[in-house]
Amino acid sequence: MPGSARPRGHGHCAAPYFPVHVYAVALAAANVIALEVADSEKFLSNVAYTCQHLYPKPKLLIVNYPHNPSTVTVEREFFVEVVKLARRYGFMVISDFAYADVAFEGYAPPSFLSAPGARSVGVEFTTMSKGYNMAGWRVGFCAGNAEMVRALGTIKTYYDYGMLPPFSRRHHGLAAHGCRRRSAKRAVSTWRDVP
Repeated sequence: MPGSARPRGHGHCAAPYFPVHVYAVALAAANVIALEVADSEKFLSNVAYTCQHLYPKPKLLIVNYPHNPSTVTVEREFFVEVVKLARRYGFMVISDFAYADVAFEGYAPPSFLSAPGARSVGVEFTTMSKGYNMAGWRVGFCAGNAEMVRALGTIKTYYDYGMLPPFSRRHHGLAAHGCRRRSAKRAVSTWRDVP
């Protein structure tokens, strides 16, 4: 994300990756280090290895679980380890939690921010486009590290514009318009049954 990685720095991205993740690193004039996500322990080991052997050290890790496009999932302990690595090696974490509402067979995707100390090292994004079938609306939020959230606010001021007024905070948000968590579960269950 611009303002997060220094020019000629490095940023980790989970691979295969969603294009916006690598573009964010590239916009910050940093090099992308794509790390395979199939095995979460190996992924964490590779993050540590690159931090130990690259100079300058990577300044950013971008993850998204449940992972798109591989569907790899993790448990909360994974994020506990991510926070430990971020503290040890001094990098920031961006967790793209876009698929928080898209889970099946009793699996409950853990939030990065549920890990102790996560707010000190990173942020988490989520969106309503997946769970609420609102693709293209660009309605979501970022929470976590205050400095990173401020940097995002600065960048977004220059790169895009606000959301449709009826859905903004001053109009009491989407809940005031009938959008509830249960409707996300209903929308997701529609896709579960598609062959």
